[in-house]
Amino acid sequence: GMTVAGVLNFLGCILKIVALKWVPGFWGLALAQGCAGAAEVFFLPLPALIAGTWFSSKRRAGATAIASMSNSVGIAIGYFVMPHVVHGAEANTGFMGVFAAQALLSLLVLLVILILPRAPKIPPSATAQHAAPISELIPAIKSLFSNRSFITLSIAMGLYTSVGWTTAGYFTELLAPFGVSEDNAGAMGSLFTLIGAFAQVIAGELMNRI
Repeated sequence: GMTVAGVLNFLGCILKIVALKWVPGFWGLALAQGCAGAAEVFFLPLPALIAGTWFSSKRRAGATAIASMSNSVGIAIGYFVMPHVVHGAEANTGFMGVFAAQALLSLLVLLVILILPRAPKIPPSATAQHAAPISELIPAIKSLFSNRSFITLSIAMGLYTSVGWTTAGYFTELLAPFGVSEDNAGAMGSLFTLIGAFAQVIAGELMNRI
């Protein structure tokens, strides 16, 4: 899953550069973003899978919560950094710099994924994650949706994602009439994203104890 996600993410970054430099237009960028979105489908379940493989049962909830926060931390960094990167730059020059940086970072992530060991030599506990037959998929899904903590956290995360990220994404336009600069709007979006991410960790730990 990590390898597929890493490849799709890197491919999306390369397609962005191709679309900007050689095939300008909406559909090229849409295809590139589609690859990045497909990579996210593989990335999102990884925190729980990694925690189940590398951590004992007592530490999995905390490990999953911290790893799940990494996506939000990356977005927060993007909100803060982007206004400074593109400030005063020409359209093509600014976007090319951003896309090139994304491609380099995604390549480094892919290389790290390829060299990482797949599991510890000695499992951390008797309940460490193991390969399950596909026939257990449907019962596992039913079990998840009967888990009150899982449902509550999923709803909270969905609301946070749809409302928080959308609001942060429109901060510049929303606050521009009031004299708030892009840099300040980006800093505010970054701060709100981090607050939401830390709140997720706290909520996850609390729900795990209920």
